Amino acid sequence: MNGHGDEEGNKGDGDGKGKTEDTRESLDNEKEEEEYGTDRNMETTDIPTKEEVKAAVDKLKNNKAPGPDGVPSEILKKGYTNMENRIYELVVQI
Repeated sequence: MNGHGDEEGNKGDGDGKGKTEDTRESLDNEKEEEEYGTDRNMETTDIPTKEEVKAAVDKLKNNKAPGPDGVPSEILKKGYTNMENRIYELVVQI
């Protein structure tokens, strides 16, 4: 016992993580959802329209570090007209 009614070796929900780590992970997921509009628990089979993809590209912020793909938002925004079909094809594949 640790003086709080819990056994020292039994913290968290049995997955080896403590409550603080679980809370931190939950907050990180919420922050990601807010920043990127993603929800790891939500699965969808809806294919976005070209208009929805264009609207998402238009909402990208300038002067920010590129994501994992390495493509700066300014390139997508400025070149969207020329690359519209290819960008849409890539988004649909994801």
